[in-house]
Amino acid sequence: MCCLLLVSRAALTQNLLSGKILSDELESIEFASVILHSAEDSTWLQGTLTDADGAFLFSELETRPYQLTVQMLGFEDHRQTIELGSSVGLGSIVQISESHTLQAVEVIAQQSVLESHLGKKVLRIGRDLASSGINALEALDNMPSVSTSPKGELSIY
Repeated sequence: MCCLLLVSRAALTQNLLSGKILSDELESIEFASVILHSAEDSTWLQGTLTDADGAFLFSELETRPYQLTVQMLGFEDHRQTIELGSSVGLGSIVQISESHTLQAVEVIAQQSVLESHLGKKVLRIGRDLASSGINALEALDNMPSVSTSPKGELSIY
């Protein structure tokens, strides 16, 4: 009976885990993903997002080891093992910026294939027709409001 009471008391222990996520410029990071996994087998247990101040809070945690992962676009992932024996305040966790320098950026503009003008539709097929290996009749068959019969007759509606 005494052993059963101790087990149920341990199960009812509600530990808290809190912290604050900051950038390397010491600014709060809003909407960062904070995830708790089991330290033994990496099973997902809980997850939350940071608030406007970069703060997060997990409640009703069992006394056990956890793997904490913080993820945010533009920052390196932060991983930390936590041995939770009672409520723990982690303080500030600083995320390191992750940046990549591009050698070049190429912007390609292309004219629309189908254009609408006063009472008419213009289908510009140019290079597309040659590169796709289809003939003009097959290209017209793909145009909205134009249909072709097996005999090659056009119907516009």
